[in-house]
Amino acid sequence: MTNTFLNFENCGFKKDALEKEAQKLFGYIEQLKKLDNDFSYSRPESFISLANDKELIKKVKSLIEKKKEKDLELVVLVGIGGSSLGALALNKALLKEKKIIFAQTVDAQQIKKIIKELKDVYKKGKKAILVLVSKSGKTIETIANFGVLANVLKEIDKNWQEHIVVICDKNSKLNNFAQNKNFDVLNTPEIIKGRYSAFGPVGLFPLGLAGVKIEKLQDGAKIANEKCLLADVDKNPALSGAISIFLNYQAGRNIYNTFIFSSRLAFFGCWYSQLIAESLGKEGRGITPLISMGSNDLHSLLQLYLAGPKDKFTSFLSIKNLETDFEVPADLNLKDLIQGIEGKNLNQIMKAILEGTKIAYQKMKMPYVEFELENLKEETLGEFLQVKMIEAIYLAKLMGVDAFGQSAVELYKSETRRLLSE
Repeated sequence: MTNTFLNFENCGFKKDALEKEAQKLFGYIEQLKKLDNDFSYSRPESFISLANDKELIKKVKSLIEKKKEKDLELVVLVGIGGSSLGALALNKALLKEKKIIFAQTVDAQQIKKIIKELKDVYKKGKKAILVLVSKSGKTIETIANFGVLANVLKEIDKNWQEHIVVICDKNSKLNNFAQNKNFDVLNTPEIIKGRYSAFGPVGLFPLGLAGVKIEKLQDGAKIANEKCLLADVDKNPALSGAISIFLNYQAGRNIYNTFIFSSRLAFFGCWYSQLIAESLGKEGRGITPLISMGSNDLHSLLQLYLAGPKDKFTSFLSIKNLETDFEVPADLNLKDLIQGIEGKNLNQIMKAILEGTKIAYQKMKMPYVEFELENLKEETLGEFLQVKMIEAIYLAKLMGVDAFGQSAVELYKSETRRLLSE
């Protein structure tokens, strides 16, 4: 069973070149197979085990049931980077009934809007849950925003402590802080980096609280594991995807453009940019992630892509089956302006635009791969995100960099702390 399809025939390299490169990863794949049920989380790659961790999901579901109330209307997730982007991408794609808003950066105007939404919820007699996500509790933006929002919650909710949940590492100062405040806590496996944690408590708890079928997300990730641990270029989308990107990187295309043809996947671009930038940007090496939206950016950036520097490799991302559609009416004589659109629905037109774009790329000898998702349901999205995470670690291995460190990010953090302490 599969919900995602990857076509790499236009990646710019013949299949034998991909198969030759794949052999370099076969030993690594064998190592990963041993980690598929590593619930001790002995290595950073053990994030693949999150999909199978029954005890972890049991704890998450138990707390979801505890916090679910009939009058719960709003979830506010306070986090940044890997602590929120996976949940953000999935939430925007799935459009579930309970609203999640994300407090990420310390932008006072944004926080003002969130405070207003919080107060409006309580004016209606409804409730909100504040979810603080930080592995260590040392992220400046997250703790500052939490302080402001928790203080507002304290003013408007007499049971405010019951409506705060903290997700963090067990051996962190934040864990101690949360317990001292009598907040409910979910612990993340400490060795798992934030950008690889979408299928742990970081993503599953707020999404489950909002009505997402988190078991289906896990099912999708399991399907990805089955495929992405195969030593077969044809059957392993993470392997063929990583090698396609790597060979183009070696050929001087160090900008990787994900061209998304669905507005509901727009925030996938935010998550994926972090995954690629933080996983690969090491030791003077790296691939710059670029996100484009179809068809908007065909009218703003395509001229550059097709006629500018040949330093880009593209992945087209689209959805095969969409629930919503509209037909272009036939009674307005639009054929006098454009032939062929009357009686067509918007999804047909979008697919024609995507096909036309791919033909243009072929004519200009611009390499690309294409991902097509079957639909925008939990299982499909779970599979897709897991494929892309495994693809990232394969790509890092080919590039000879550590997929899991990000020590350079600490430079701005330490300088910020210094300035604030002064």
